[in-house]
Amino acid sequence: MKDAELETLWTKLSGDFRTIEPHLRDLDKHLTLRSHLTGYSLGDVETKTWQTLRANKVAMGSIRKNGLPNLTRWFTFIEQSNPEIQEASKSADAAAKKPGGANYNLALQDTDKGVVTRFLPEPSGYLHIGHAKAALLSDYFGHVAYKGKMRLRLDDTNPSKESEEFQDAIVEDLALMGVKADSLTYTSDYFDYLYDMCKKLISMGKAYADDTDLETMRAQRWDGIASKRRDRSVDENLRIFEEMKKGSDEGLKNCIRAKISSDDPNKALRDPVIYRCNVEDAHHRTGRKWNMYPMYDFACPVVDSHEGVTHALRSTEYTDRNPQYQWFLDTLGLRQVHMWDFSRINLIKTFLSKRKLAKLVESGKVWGWDDPRMPTIRGVRRRGMTVPALRDFILRQGPSRNVVVMDWTSFWNTNKKEIDPVVPRHTALLAKDMVKAKLTGSDVPSDVVVEQRPKHPKNASVGTKDLVLSSEIYLDQVDAKSFAVGEEVTLMGWGNAVVRDLPASSSEKDPIKTMTLELNLKGDFKATGKKVTWLSAQGFDMVRAELWDFDYLITKDKLEEEDKVEDFLNPVTETMEEAWCDGGVGLLKADDIIQLERRGFYRVDKGLGDWKGDEAGEKGPRVVLFCIPTGKGGNKSLLPVLQPTPSIPSPTMTGEAKQDPNPASAIETEAAPEAATHHLQPTCKSSAFQELGLLDRFLALWILLAMIVGIVIGNFAAGAERILQQGRLIGVSIPIAVGLLVMMYPILCNVRFESLHLVLRQKRLWRQLAFSLVVNWLMAPFFMLALASAFLPDQPGLRKGLVLVGLGRCIAMVLIWNELAGGDGEYCAVLVAVNSLLQLLLFAPMAIFLMGVVRRDDDGVHLLTYSVVASSVGFFLGIPLAAAVATRLGLRKLAGERWFDDVFMRWLSPWSLIGLLYTVMVLFAAQGRHVVHQIVSVVRVAAPLVVYFITIFFGTLWATRRLGFGYRLGCVQSFTAASNNFELAIAVAVATFGPDGDEALASSVGPLIEVPVLLTLVYLVRGLGRRWDWREA
Repeated sequence: MKDAELETLWTKLSGDFRTIEPHLRDLDKHLTLRSHLTGYSLGDVETKTWQTLRANKVAMGSIRKNGLPNLTRWFTFIEQSNPEIQEASKSADAAAKKPGGANYNLALQDTDKGVVTRFLPEPSGYLHIGHAKAALLSDYFGHVAYKGKMRLRLDDTNPSKESEEFQDAIVEDLALMGVKADSLTYTSDYFDYLYDMCKKLISMGKAYADDTDLETMRAQRWDGIASKRRDRSVDENLRIFEEMKKGSDEGLKNCIRAKISSDDPNKALRDPVIYRCNVEDAHHRTGRKWNMYPMYDFACPVVDSHEGVTHALRSTEYTDRNPQYQWFLDTLGLRQVHMWDFSRINLIKTFLSKRKLAKLVESGKVWGWDDPRMPTIRGVRRRGMTVPALRDFILRQGPSRNVVVMDWTSFWNTNKKEIDPVVPRHTALLAKDMVKAKLTGSDVPSDVVVEQRPKHPKNASVGTKDLVLSSEIYLDQVDAKSFAVGEEVTLMGWGNAVVRDLPASSSEKDPIKTMTLELNLKGDFKATGKKVTWLSAQGFDMVRAELWDFDYLITKDKLEEEDKVEDFLNPVTETMEEAWCDGGVGLLKADDIIQLERRGFYRVDKGLGDWKGDEAGEKGPRVVLFCIPTGKGGNKSLLPVLQPTPSIPSPTMTGEAKQDPNPASAIETEAAPEAATHHLQPTCKSSAFQELGLLDRFLALWILLAMIVGIVIGNFAAGAERILQQGRLIGVSIPIAVGLLVMMYPILCNVRFESLHLVLRQKRLWRQLAFSLVVNWLMAPFFMLALASAFLPDQPGLRKGLVLVGLGRCIAMVLIWNELAGGDGEYCAVLVAVNSLLQLLLFAPMAIFLMGVVRRDDDGVHLLTYSVVASSVGFFLGIPLAAAVATRLGLRKLAGERWFDDVFMRWLSPWSLIGLLYTVMVLFAAQGRHVVHQIVSVVRVAAPLVVYFITIFFGTLWATRRLGFGYRLGCVQSFTAASNNFELAIAVAVATFGPDGDEALASSVGPLIEVPVLLTLVYLVRGLGRRWDWREA
């Protein structure tokens, strides 16, 4: 093949097999007697060809099959002899091609003339993960994408904050991340040059000396007022500049400002300061040579141009300063530098300001810059983040300008994927209240036995470990407390055992000390409900360990500029529990990573051999382990509490220490399926239909049957209609009123009113609430009104019934739909509580307003007055709401949260649906003869309801995705908008228009249609979430 053909060949290798097969054969033929495509070394054409082939799964299939031997030989040779090309493809190109991955096709300008990027940190602190993004992107575009250069320049222009310690740490951390700069320079290397450039600006009349005090200068810049010193003469400005250089009294009063504009709309252009004095602090490199120093905004463009930087990448927080950057280049006649802004990394409950981080270090709130709670490179590494995972996560974000606030889920999940396949498994038991169990039976070894077992159940290369077997073992107290006499459990890595003896006197508070188990190694481990960890009580010395876990440093998701860090510090951010571990843990050293079965992943901060002198104190040497988050609880790790290992998925734990079971905890015995899936992604494997209870699962069928039974009673039971209309409460017969109250009360008891205070604390929720209120109380009711008018122009009674359905914001079934779809349960609880209270305030006035729109050709609309609707809402919502709040708060306090949730609500919840079915049956019995002739009306009402549910749901889903709400919040918003409180709609319709009115009929059809439609939407949204790879914002 000719060189011209080879230069364009790589562009033809990204198609399907039919398209690329002839080109692959041509390549194979061309490489028959060659090691390189052209010449004798790796060139640009060869790199592009290799990377294109690697990114094409079809091409890789042909290469792996060795059907093209010369091509396979060449591909392997390039991969093995040039590891950097493989690393680059894995970390950046592959990440960019994943769904939702980054796009690196930026089309940077003038790359044909060579690319030189730079990374420009200030040595005033340790690098954090925001710096990592800037460094890795500059490295990628400088070295990998364009085969150019990347420079590292330390911006040491502020001697008050900078030190040699920070300077050396930055260089070390970059080397650790695999970032190799082509040169290391300092802005201080160019102080003479910068002095000359500033002097040039002054001589051109483009800069001036200003002695305005700081506060006045800030106010003038903000208000667009020119300084009184702006028109000083050039000679006077030059003279003062020299005084500043000397550090004289006059010089110290002045600074130099660029003369750009005093009132430009872009405040960054309002005569920025470019030089200021500092005589108090000696520079860590230049000492006392200089008494004045350039500002970043001036030094950055001048030195970039002088050093030969072609493309400067920096975060979007500098976007407003880009015109300022360009002004210095243009005014001084310097070589141009192209710029690209990328979004900075923003993570919830995290701040990256070095000034604020330094305060934490200086105040002793953290152990240092490498504290595992700190978002520094050293901090996250000490927490357990690996360098390859860190690079992968950063490069996957890409150079996009879209600014989002992420949680820590994907950050730590990336790390888990890196460590899970290769780290050894070990066992640990909490030292407090360990239980000694005696083993009986023919399978018990007569003496201590040591067997070899793999350290990793799926990776033999990790090695083997000793498993000590004996007639006595230790168990965790929490496991022993869960046992019952006669229960068969699995001792992980050994076999089954039957519980034969438990101390009868042990209560919930008293610890169990001893017990007896009968070993049954022939038992089926798949049939047991509990797989427990254990350690032999004989035959080896257990290793003492400390299990540390950490929480977020702050309680607020995103700190605003005016927020003080100290106002939002988390009072408890670390926990430690002592444990005993198997002997293999004693061989570990600092930085090793392991998995403690049923507990999670841990990084060794100190091994037994890492203690020096008397450093270990009275406790003596022990292994210090830091729990590594896995991406299922954000940045919070798992509190060192045992995770369940059932043979079927177990329910998620509740409370502050909420944790997802560890998928690797299924252990060495082909264990249990994953107990809980990624809580931000719709990855539930079980059927949404099967997850519903019996009443919920077939609710539409039960409602239909209730209607049929009611119609039969009304038509064939003598006097049924008269009996059901006896007695009145707020205009409703007593039988119907009882049903309405019964169905409302359990629903409201499920609403977590105690979470409402979260709204007042977290400003981020107000944006979500504002969106929800607009959709729920403006868009949805008016859309239902429009549909009712379009589908039922000749049926004012049915129209009014639909309007009432559209006004009732869902407070019951939305909790079910949201849970099934994997939405945000906490926010859903808050939203339901807010809607419950708003219905008391808004339902009546909005009903009056909207009914006025449908009053045409309806002479019965006079029945609807504010007092009628308000009294109905007050009685059928207000009374059960007050009772529910009192019940929930009272019983949870008196009997405990667990009893309330697991016992009381489990008994009470079905009564809501029972009350609904009873009410529907009574309604249709009361108008039995009338309904027989209304089948067509039922169908006509169903049509707009179906359109309403689907349109509102997908409209809200689309809007939340475009607004960056994330999958979990998108689910809550969409299901809340589409669901309706048909219970309240029925109550108001019956109380206002009577049980035999068209309004009651229309409102009763609501649940009949909503349940199957919304259940279908659960399936659809879970599928869409996976297809879109919709992650949390």
